[in-house]
Amino acid sequence: MRFAAFVTATVFACQPVMAQAQSAPCITPKQAASLAGYALPSMIAGTTKRCDANLPAQSFLKA
Repeated sequence: MRFAAFVTATVFACQPVMAQAQSAPCITPKQAASLAGYALPSMIAGTTKRCDANLPAQSFLKA
């Protein structure tokens, strides 16, 4: 019985697999750009606050 199950499993494992279409991306490029435009200001503000002591006085983040 085990041999028959093994042979059956081997035969099914060797069967060719049908090609699948590539799935759609999670978000579109326009949505990614919108997300970046929304998130970047707060990321820059957080970086400026966190690194304030190490930034030179004329740095872009302090301007």
